[in-house]
Amino acid sequence: MPVSIVFIFFAGVAFLGFAINALFDRIKISYILPLMLIGVLVGPVLHVIDVGPAGTVSQLSPYITAIAIAFILFDVGINMNFSSLGRVIGRASKFTFVTQVATGILLSLVVWYVFKWQFMLSLILGFGLSGPSSLIIPAIVNRARMSKDMKTSLIYESVTSDILQLIVPLVLLALVAGTSTGSSIGPFLFTLLFGSVVLGVASALFWLYLLKRFEKYSTEYSWMLTISMTIATYGVATQLGLNAALAVFIFGLAFANIGLMSAKKRGVWFLSKLSFPKNVVYIRKYQKEIVFFTSAFFFIYIGLLFTLSNLNYPIVGMALALSLVAMLVRMATVRILKPLMSQDKYEQNVEHGVAEFSMARGLAAAVIATAPIILGVQITGFLDIVFLVILFTNVISTVGISIKYKPRVAPAPGVA
Repeated sequence: MPVSIVFIFFAGVAFLGFAINALFDRIKISYILPLMLIGVLVGPVLHVIDVGPAGTVSQLSPYITAIAIAFILFDVGINMNFSSLGRVIGRASKFTFVTQVATGILLSLVVWYVFKWQFMLSLILGFGLSGPSSLIIPAIVNRARMSKDMKTSLIYESVTSDILQLIVPLVLLALVAGTSTGSSIGPFLFTLLFGSVVLGVASALFWLYLLKRFEKYSTEYSWMLTISMTIATYGVATQLGLNAALAVFIFGLAFANIGLMSAKKRGVWFLSKLSFPKNVVYIRKYQKEIVFFTSAFFFIYIGLLFTLSNLNYPIVGMALALSLVAMLVRMATVRILKPLMSQDKYEQNVEHGVAEFSMARGLAAAVIATAPIILGVQITGFLDIVFLVILFTNVISTVGISIKYKPRVAPAPGVA
């Protein structure tokens, strides 16, 4: 592919993502749908871009997926503030855990028992589709008329569910790919989790110290330097055989929370050396831009990888069945959040409806869709099923919230 075309393509993705996001945001429709459909159109339909096995798109798959994992989990980490979750974290955590585990297990059983997949592959698909999108749900609930506690709970769910949704399938894929064996799963998981956490924390402490130590020189370039450190942490974790996704998430979580916490405890010598509050806020702000571009490009990229030859009734039927099961599980578990809902009957109905249909799958599921390609695991129809579930759940979420979320009608003048 000529360099000029590549440049035009990347610039076009940025402008297109912005335009679609601005347009569809007004009518509460996720920008994921048109981006994926554009990818399908220019790839497998019109063949504007070569999407064959030897094409540029397929060859870039490992790099694009790795970048998406690194950037999205770093963003999840730096935007998670535990101090604001004090009132809701207990019930929100219960709702998140119950809903996601129940969804993952039931989806896995449907794939294994009904569609006769191997059990391990069923678990990978089930848990890869078990949580809502951390990109779509916050955009929806922040614009809905809901109590602060309910907004915080749903955003918390969408953010924390990405962890389980990414880590469980990636660990299982490592087992299937042969990088780990069943007999070594205990030590493997311990090394994977403990080592990744230690690396993430160590990277955050090291980086906060360097930024603070050379604050005069690093402030102006703190965002770009931190992005470089994010990529470096991902690369080191991969070379050490650790879980790079978890390491990057912990890096972001520790970087933001320690960096902000130290500003309140300047009397503590150690923490005062890590104080970097203004720059953490600055980095959070500009990280939104890179995540926006990454997600816009990645969803078009997923559309490019979609194979129309695999689009048959069993795959469409499986994707539709999984989407409906995920919706039913959510409807059954949303009552856990009822104590956090408004006491006003009308507002409670709105909050209940928005919570029920805040189920759109997004970037985390899309990342898992391409993970088997990186590890050399062949799962027929895997990417196409995930693509269709993302499509179906976004449609269900959009239609459901549009029906449930209606503005309160003010009484006519003179009517009691």
